[in-house]
Amino acid sequence: MIVCVTNCLHWIGFHLVNRFIENDVRVDGLSELTTDREEQLSFMLGRNSSFSLYHDEDELKGNTYTDTVLIDAVMPGGIQSVKTYRVGAEKTESDCINISLPFVFGEWMPMDEQGMYVNQEYIRFDDTKFQTQAIYVGDFVDCLMQWMKIPVLPKQISLTRDKNVKTGKETLEKQLYIRENRPIDEKVSEVINHYKKLKNYL
Repeated sequence: MIVCVTNCLHWIGFHLVNRFIENDVRVDGLSELTTDREEQLSFMLGRNSSFSLYHDEDELKGNTYTDTVLIDAVMPGGIQSVKTYRVGAEKTESDCINISLPFVFGEWMPMDEQGMYVNQEYIRFDDTKFQTQAIYVGDFVDCLMQWMKIPVLPKQISLTRDKNVKTGKETLEKQLYIRENRPIDEKVSEVINHYKKLKNYL
């Protein structure tokens, strides 16, 4: 199995790549090094023989992948993929499995000790919206790893924490409910502790 992840040094992309290589999946990552955080994450991933980092999509032309995961990006030209997942894109594409997410939070995201930034909007961890809708990035990655084993998926998937809440235009049948095995405050506390330890490097 070989997977391509675009924007692989975005904090969500980093979590995906990390989980793939932990599960012995070979990953080709596409990302530019535009920030110190991306450079730091590239050093953490670059030490693994199952991961190759590319800075130009032309370097991937002619490659074929079992799965491609697009993080806020479009499909690179010239590559083939059995299945393509678009994560967090505003516009849906007919040739992809489009995954819409509520607030995803986790280590390495843009944040401070009281909240996080989502598309330049600041959301406090104690905000009702966050408390009822946020999903930990590790839980999302677990879901995606399971979806990759399913041969046929709908073209639009909405992930939610509440099985009775409509998240957008999609019908409830196209929504997937994520069961949490730990309270959200416990996960937030772990993310804040990670941030406190590393904030001087972010």
